[in-house]
Parts: sequence; structure tokens; C-alpha cells
Amino acid sequence: MRVAKFALVLAIGVFAAGQARAGIVLEFFQGTNQNDTTLSLVPFPNDPVTGQPTVQLCEGMTQAFVQVALHQTGSTTVINPDNGLAAYLIQGVYGPGQPGLWVVPGVTATSTIPVCNVADPSVYSLLRSFRTGPGGNMSGGNQNTATAVRFGGLNLNPPPSPSVDANGRIFLGTFKLQLSSLSAVGLSSITFQDPNPAPGTIDNITDMGDNLDALLFNGTTYTLPIRVGVLDCPEPSSFVLLGLIGAGAVGMRLRRRKAKNTGQPTATVNPDQ
Repeated sequence: MRVAKFALVLAIGVFAAGQARAGIVLEFFQGTNQNDTTLSLVPFPNDPVTGQPTVQLCEGMTQAFVQVALHQTGSTTVINPDNGLAAYLIQGVYGPGQPGLWVVPGVTATSTIPVCNVADPSVYSLLRSFRTGPGGNMSGGNQNTATAVRFGGLNLNPPPSPSVDANGRIFLGTFKLQLSSLSAVGLSSITFQDPNPAPGTIDNITDMGDNLDALLFNGTTYTLPIRVGVLDCPEPSSFVLLGLIGAGAVGMRLRRRKAKNTGQPTATVNPDQ
């Protein structure tokens, strides 16, 4: 067990949207801060073009926080109160078109440390880093040069480690996305995958040494779409206008109902005026 944890440290250098299958999957939900400790279970809104849950980055919504959860599904029971999640590590690879659209910001513009955190800091030590190169195959980089991001947690306390809740989920942590340019428009993504797919390297493991990489990944990846552009998101003023229109419609309905009850004539609106 100690060997596996040590291998994890060496390997780091550091919506609901998981594919539906029996086993263990990743899911993504809306967050409020990188220090979130409660899983929101609120999915990202469906994109008007693709219909898929998508992070929206635009004027008025220039940043977003993404909660990542591990979900044990189907008949899989490997994670249980006696065999919790001892260590985990995931890598998000930036999709096509990412430069100029969005970034995972660093603690500073030149920092090698991304803005993210584990959901249970009382148990897990935070492991995080930027990656560079094709598919994030090399260590290093900052928010402007990275091609991928890693984050994970390592329990250095005696077992048992935290287990899944009554719905089969463990809240892993939250990372931040940030708009790069208000003039940018496009659809991109970030795809989470096995950070070290080489045989013999285990990044996600239970107290009893069960290899969760084989269940969580095994050729499977988890893609979160990201839509960027002022044309794709309602501006704050639009929400105000919609609120005024809604209030006016309710007021007119109430006036008509009152007039009907009192026998008074009701006002009508001529659409041609």
C-alpha cells in the first residue's frame, strides 16, 4: 500500500457527465469556489447547439468552477466503508481551440500551480500541477502554456479512507475555468483521462490496494464541453429585462382577473400598434 502511494507521488511531479456504464465513472457539476466541500449535484446547462451539458464562459460569466465526483455505479462495490479511496489523481487534457478561448488559471499568471482543491482537505493532501506537450505528456508550464492540468488527493492517515455516500459518489475536488478573451467565440472542451496509462502505474487506489484505474478509465475518457463567446450567453441586462417582462405579464393577468370579477371592462393590447 505504501509503495502504491509513493508511486502516486512520483507520478505527479502535482457535469452529470460521465459515460453511463457499470463500474466507476467521473461526473461534473457546477461549483461556487475551488474550496467547495459539498457536492452541488447541479449539472451544467445544456448547450443550445449540441444539447450537451456545457460550461458557459462569456461576458458577465467569465469564470466557472467545476466540481469533479467519482461515482460508483451498477453492481460495483469495491469502494465500501471498509475499503475507502486511499489516493486519486486525474488529468484534464485541453481540447482543440483552447488557446485564446479559456484557461485553467494559475495561482498567479506565471505560477506552475493551478487553481483547484480537494473536497476533503482534512483527509487528503492536495496534489496539483500543470502539464505541457501533446496531451500533457510533460511536466511544467503555467496557465498560458499548459496543455493539461492534474489534481488529486493522497490520504496519509491510517485506513479506512473516505468511502462513497448513499448514492455511490465521492466528491473529489473543484477546479477553476477562466475566459481568456471577451472577443473569442467557439466550442472547446477539457477531457479527463488516466494520467499514467502505463502498466504497473496506479494513480487511483483503495485502502486494500484495489486498482481503480482499470475501472475508472480502461480506455474510457470523460469530456466536459466548454462554450466561449458573448453571443452564446445572456448578458446580465437580459436577465433584468426578462424579469421586467415577466412582472408586467403577471400584473396584467391580475388586473384582468380583478376586472372580470367586478364586471369592469378589461384592457386589450393591439399587436399592430
